[in-house]
Amino acid sequence: MATECSISSPANGSGRIWIRSSIRIRMERRCCTSIGRFGIQKRRVVPSSCPSSCTTARASVRMRPPWISTRTGGRRSSRRPNGARSSSGINGTRVLRPVLRVERGDVTMRLLQLTAIGLAGAAVVAAQAPKPATDWGSHGHDAGARRYSPLKQINTGNVSALQLAWTYDTPAAVPPGPSRGGPAPAPEGSQGEGSKPDAPARPAPRQSASTPLVVDGVMYMATAYNRIVALDADTGKEIWVKNIGQTPSTRGIAYWPGTRDLPAQLVFGTADGSSLLIALNAKTGEFVPGFGEGGKVDLRQGVGEKFPKLRVALSSPPAIYRHLAITGAHSQEAPSFGPSGDVRAWDLRTGKIAWTFHTIPRPGEPNHEAWKDNQWADRAGANAWGFITVDEARGIAYIPLGTPSTDFYGGDRLGSNLYGSSLLALDAATGKLKWYFQTTHHDNWDYDLSSPPALIDVRR
Repeated sequence: MATECSISSPANGSGRIWIRSSIRIRMERRCCTSIGRFGIQKRRVVPSSCPSSCTTARASVRMRPPWISTRTGGRRSSRRPNGARSSSGINGTRVLRPVLRVERGDVTMRLLQLTAIGLAGAAVVAAQAPKPATDWGSHGHDAGARRYSPLKQINTGNVSALQLAWTYDTPAAVPPGPSRGGPAPAPEGSQGEGSKPDAPARPAPRQSASTPLVVDGVMYMATAYNRIVALDADTGKEIWVKNIGQTPSTRGIAYWPGTRDLPAQLVFGTADGSSLLIALNAKTGEFVPGFGEGGKVDLRQGVGEKFPKLRVALSSPPAIYRHLAITGAHSQEAPSFGPSGDVRAWDLRTGKIAWTFHTIPRPGEPNHEAWKDNQWADRAGANAWGFITVDEARGIAYIPLGTPSTDFYGGDRLGSNLYGSSLLALDAATGKLKWYFQTTHHDNWDYDLSSPPALIDVRR
C-alpha cells in the first residue's frame, strides 16, 4: 500500500473518484456459478481452494482501503464492457488490486473492484492489535499506523478477473437542499471556460489527499469542495452529504466511536482561514451540538490570539485516543513569528482543551535552555502537520514535528532549536513528555518529519 490519496477535482467542476476502498459486502457461496451483480457477466471466478462441488453458505466479505492517487483534471474516461468504466490517470496507468477477506468458508467472490492510480509502498505487519480489523477506521488503518490489512481472498490467481464495481462523482458544486447543505462557493480567482464570454464560471482545481474510512459498511470521506460524504460501501449510494462551508483538512477525517450517551463522530479540522475543529454526527452528518459551539471549536484559542489574521489550520486529521482528539497544526513556515505549532488534545465530549504541549519549550519547561536570547518567544513552526501515531495499549502518542520558522533560515534561532524536527513521545492522556529524538539539529533545510511512525512488535 502507498501512503497517499490524492484527488483533484477538474476544472469543469466535476470529478470522478475511482475508489478501491474498504467495502463490506454480503454474498452467497457459489463457487461454480456465474457472477453478474458487479458487471461480470457470464464469467466464472474459481479460487484454487474452491472444492469441486459446493454447498450454499453465507459469508461476509470486506475489501480493505488502499491509498488512492489520481488527478481527475488530467483523466479521461472511456466506456467499458458490461457498462463499466475505466479511468486513465495522467500517466495512463490503471491498477486493479483490491484485497478481500472471507470470514468463513471458501467462496466465489462477487467482486467489488475499484480503480486506483499510482499505488506504491509496503504493508507493515504488527501484532499489536488484539485481532485483525476488516474495517479501515483511520488514515493508517489503525491508531498504530500499521497500514496493514490481513485480507487474502484476492490473490495473484484471481486478480485478473476484477472489474469495476461502482464510482462516485465529487462535483465542485451540489444542488441546494437541507440534506446536502447547499452549493460550495467557488474559490477566488475562478475563470470562465476557455475564452467564451458567456461560458459559466468554473472553480480552480483543489487538491485532496483524503483516504476514505470504512466503519460498519459505511464509507466516510472528505472532498476538496467543502463536503463530507457518507456512502454505502457496498453500492456507492449516498447516505448523507454535508456541506460544512469551509475547506476540510487535506488529508481527511477521523472517526470516534462515541460513548453510551454520545453518538459516533467524524472529527476534522479546516485547511482554510476559518481555523476550526469540527465534529459531525457519523450517522446523520449534522454538527454535534455539545462539541464546542454548535459542533465547532476555534483552533486559534491559546496559540493565535496575538496573530488574529493568521490561520491555525489542520492539514491532517486528529489522532483519537479514548475520548481525546490529539491535533497538531498547519502554521506558517515564514516569517519567523506567528501562531505556535503546539500539540493539543481536545475532549470529544465537550470540545474543551484537555492538555497542551509546547513544541517550542517555554521558561521552566524541559529543554527550554536550548533556546538563546529569548528567540523562542512567538516563534512559529515546529508543528505536527502530518499524522500522529498512538500506542493505545501503552497510552503513548508519537508526534513527528517540522522545522521552526523560518524554515530555510536559522540566523535568528541559534542552537539546536528543540523540539524542531524531532519525534516526540507524549503521554496521550496528559500530554507529558516521555522522550524525544531530534533528527536534525538546527534545521535550516526544512527536512521535517513528514511520515508518522508505524508501530510494530519485534520478536527475537
